Amino acid sequence: MAATGRGAIRSIEQPNGFASANGLDVVVQHGSASELHGRPLISDRAVLELIEVDGPAIVLGSAQRSVLVHNRVEAEVVRRRGGGGAVWVGPTDGVWFDITIPRDDDRWVQDVGVAFGWLGDALELWLRPWLIDVQVVATVHRGGLRAGPYSDLICFAGAGPGELFVDDRKLVGISQRRTREASRFMCWMPTVWSAALLVEALVDRSRTIEAMEAVGEAGVGLIDLGIDAAAVKRELIA
Repeated sequence: MAATGRGAIRSIEQPNGFASANGLDVVVQHGSASELHGRPLISDRAVLELIEVDGPAIVLGSAQRSVLVHNRVEAEVVRRRGGGGAVWVGPTDGVWFDITIPRDDDRWVQDVGVAFGWLGDALELWLRPWLIDVQVVATVHRGGLRAGPYSDLICFAGAGPGELFVDDRKLVGISQRRTREASRFMCWMPTVWSAALLVEALVDRSRTIEAMEAVGEAGVGLIDLGIDAAAVKRELIA
């Protein structure tokens, strides 16, 4: 089904919050992007951490070694301990939540590529009532990484295991950080999708038009779909 586009914001009652439905303790974390990405993993229990970042930031993937960030946007620049491309985060730009499971959790999978599957399925099932209400369907990306012309730069320009898509537009991006004790799945769900600031920061001026054409429709936000983003965030940890 096609995305409805922005319109009246819909909010429905959920029978369970995502955390409670999936047996996750809830922690709310506040701070700068660099402080939040540098915090240690919780490894003694399964936990959902709702991240409240206090300012805009460009979060680079751990493998983005040659990315040039231009001084054309006012944002903190940090590097996460997880793969994938850059993500723009901000206090009102999306919902940032991290889910950590310890190694002895039944959901732990040794294969790093397959390890995302349970989370993508759980998020799709939980979001389904909202999506049905606005007449769209989300699918979970299966298999390996699917590259796009700018996916080495921008996370939402490609597809990774477990990520959620609506009509080939990414709704939930996920990156994983793994230690011997636990796996942290870092999730970002835009409220309104815009690639403009990332393109401005990461792409040479001579290629910005080309880049915007390639990634301008790569993502989709909750408000773009007509979903109450505040309700989704609230029910995530309810």
